[in-house]
Amino acid sequence: ADYSGLEFRMAGHLSGCPSVRRYVEEGIDPHAFTRDFINNFDSNLPSITRQEAKADTFKPLYGGSSGSPRQRAYYAGFLKEHHGVAEWHEALKKEAIRTKMVRLPTGRGFATGDVVPCGIIATDRLFKQRGLRSLLILTVHDSIYVDTYPGEEEEVMECLNIGMLSIDEMFQEFYGINMSFPLAIEMKQGPNAFEMREVK
Repeated sequence: ADYSGLEFRMAGHLSGCPSVRRYVEEGIDPHAFTRDFINNFDSNLPSITRQEAKADTFKPLYGGSSGSPRQRAYYAGFLKEHHGVAEWHEALKKEAIRTKMVRLPTGRGFATGDVVPCGIIATDRLFKQRGLRSLLILTVHDSIYVDTYPGEEEEVMECLNIGMLSIDEMFQEFYGINMSFPLAIEMKQGPNAFEMREVK
């Protein structure tokens, strides 16, 4: 199971950016926006795919601005489109200059440093409550891998869906923080990590 657009969504939560929330609520794909912006910059340049566009979507979230002319144009376009993120970046810069540090709400990495671990804990609790023999075995960035015991497939997917999306309750429990920004997950299933199909 994989959190969908986690960095983008967390930037929206932390910045309060209204356009990020609009993208999420209207189901607008930020990576498709990135791909189309870059590909439309100069038709003589080779096109990039949605998958290749992901790195460029993430870069301005972390303040990146260097690159090729079309990348730099996109990064400026991203901050114009998501002005709330740009304003948040400016506030972070001022805080860093003034205090020599930047504080995140939990004091940790937030997206993969807090959301993913809380999703794992919530899912593990459900596994134990239901007496499942399946095992949470690995995380890769914002994905959680489960070694599913035969016959537990549907229940495992239900636990992942409930646990990974119960972050508001988990953040209240662990940090006393309201984290009501909408999250989403995608799931795949297969005999191993290299042969999986998407599960609706």
